[in-house]
Amino acid sequence: MTDAQTLQNLLGEWVTVRNPDLPVSWYGRLVGLHEDPGLLLAIPGRGQTCLPQRFTVTPAEPPAVPPAAHSLPDGALDSAAAGADMLGAWAQTPAGRNYLAHALVQLARDGWLRRETADAWDPVPDPEPTEPTPAPGATP
Repeated sequence: MTDAQTLQNLLGEWVTVRNPDLPVSWYGRLVGLHEDPGLLLAIPGRGQTCLPQRFTVTPAEPPAVPPAAHSLPDGALDSAAAGADMLGAWAQTPAGRNYLAHALVQLARDGWLRRETADAWDPVPDPEPTEPTPAPGATP
C-alpha cells in the first residue's frame, strides 16, 4: 500500500498501479483520490477507472508520444502542433495537440483539407466558379 502523502505528491503524474494479490497492473495519470479510500486513474485511450488505495502506486515515465497520436497519419500531429502555436495554452498540452490532430484528420476525411507532399495538411482551395449548365432541351 502506498502512503497518503506519497499519493498526494503523485497527483497529476504518470503512475503504475499494481494489485498486490494478482499479477495485474494499470498505467495512467493519477487524477484524483477519494475517501473510500480509492484513487482515480486516467488510462490513455480508455477513460478513467477507480482503484483501491491498498494497491501499490509507483511513479512511471510519461508516454513519449501522446497515446492517441499512434493512430494518426504522418504529419497530422506536427500540423496540429503548428496550429497549437497560434492558439491558447491548452492547445500546447499533449491532450490539446491530440484533439487538434484528430480534428485535422476528420477535416481531411470530410474533404476540407488535402495532404501535401511535405507531410503537412493545407486547406483545400475553393473551386473556381463555373457557369451553370442548361438542362437538356432547355431553350436559352
